[in-house]
Amino acid sequence: MLKLLNGSNMEVALKTLSFDNIDTSAEIRSWLDQFQINERTAATNLLSGLRFVPMDTYSEWLKETILNIDSPQCALFSIRKLPKDAVSLWNTSGAVIARPGRSQGSEDLVCSVISSLNKLKNKRFLDHPNLTTIKHKKIRHVVLIDDSIGSGDRVCNFLKKMMSNKTFLSWWSSGYIKLHIVAFCRTAEAETRVIECLPGSNHHVRRFPKIGKVNFLGQIRYSISDIKHRWGPTYQDIYNLCRYVMPVPRDQRFGYGDVMGNVIFYHSVPNNIPGMLWCNRETWKALFPGRGLPSWVATLLGRGVASPGIKERNHISDLMLNMLRLVQKGIRSETSLSQILGLDIAILKQLILKAVGLGLITNKYRIAKAGANLLRKRSASTNPSYNRALYIPLKWCVGRGTV
Repeated sequence: MLKLLNGSNMEVALKTLSFDNIDTSAEIRSWLDQFQINERTAATNLLSGLRFVPMDTYSEWLKETILNIDSPQCALFSIRKLPKDAVSLWNTSGAVIARPGRSQGSEDLVCSVISSLNKLKNKRFLDHPNLTTIKHKKIRHVVLIDDSIGSGDRVCNFLKKMMSNKTFLSWWSSGYIKLHIVAFCRTAEAETRVIECLPGSNHHVRRFPKIGKVNFLGQIRYSISDIKHRWGPTYQDIYNLCRYVMPVPRDQRFGYGDVMGNVIFYHSVPNNIPGMLWCNRETWKALFPGRGLPSWVATLLGRGVASPGIKERNHISDLMLNMLRLVQKGIRSETSLSQILGLDIAILKQLILKAVGLGLITNKYRIAKAGANLLRKRSASTNPSYNRALYIPLKWCVGRGTV
C-alpha cells in the first residue's frame, strides 16, 4: 500500500498488487499466459506498478478538497464527455443540458459526491446551477470535477462548450469567474493544454491573464514523458511490452493520448492506462474488460474477502523456479538476482519472502532441501522421453533424411 499526503492533511492510501496477489490469482495467470514466456516478467512488473484508488478513498478526498476551497459559495460541475452534436453546455434557458439516462461511469460517482456536499452545505455548494442562479447569487468560484485528467481532451472540450455561452464568456473575460479544476491525478501536459484552450491571453499587460484565473487541485501530478518515475527502474521493459503487444490496436497500446498512466479507480478504469489491460478483442483477453474493475480485483486487494486457498498459496510460478535455479548456482545478491531476472527489487523481495515461507530457500538465501527436490522434479518432468520400442541403428540410415 502506498500512502501519500495532500495539502488538506488527509492521509490518502493507494493499493498495489503484491507479487503474492499476482502469483495466486487464476485470472491474472490466465492473462499472463497470453504473453511469450520471456515477456511475463515485464508483464508482472507492469501489474505491480499499478496504483488502485478505492471508491471511499476518492469520495472522501474529493469532499475534503472541495471543502477546503476558500470561497463562501461555489458552483460544482462534473466534467463529462458531451454529445458530439452539442454546441454548448447550456441550453437556451441557461440551464446545463441534460445527462443521458444510462450510466456515465466516473461522472456518476462525482455527481453523488456533489449531491452529498449540496445536502451538507446547501447554501455554500450549488449542484450544476443554471446561469440565472449564478448571476443572482453572485457566485464567482466555479469548480470542475473529474477523477483523472490524462491528455486533457475531455476537459478542453467541456470548457469550450462552457465558454460558448456569451454571458458566461463575458464573466470569464472580465475576471468575474475563477475556475478550480479538481482531479485526483493529472498530467503536467494536460495543465498546459487546458490553459491554452481557454479564451483570453496570458500577456503581462492584460488586467486578468487567464493563468491567474485557473486553480488546479489534485493528489497526484506527473509528466507523461517521465515514465521511470511512475513505473520504476524496469520502465523500459514495460514500455517495450506495451509497444509490441500486436493484438492491441496501435493507438491504444500506451493508453489514450499515449499517456501510459498507472492509476486505476475502483469505480472506473481510465482509458489512459496501457491498452493491454482494458482492450478486449477476439485475439486478446483484457484484464479489465469494458474498463470496469472486476470484483476479484477487490478480493486481491483485501477488501473483506477470504484469503487464497492452499492450492493458490503453494502455486510455484516460472519466476520462482528461475530464481531457485540462480540461488542453487550460488547467486544470492538481491541486486544480482533483480538484474538477471529483470524484476523490480520490491517484487524480488516479495518473491524471496514467499520462497522462504514455503521452505524452498533458507534465510541466508541458500537452496533448501525442499527447493532442490522441487528443481529436480521439475527438471525430470521437462526432460524429453523417447519411445525406444523399435530401435534402428544409425548406420542403417546413411544417406537418408528420414526413416
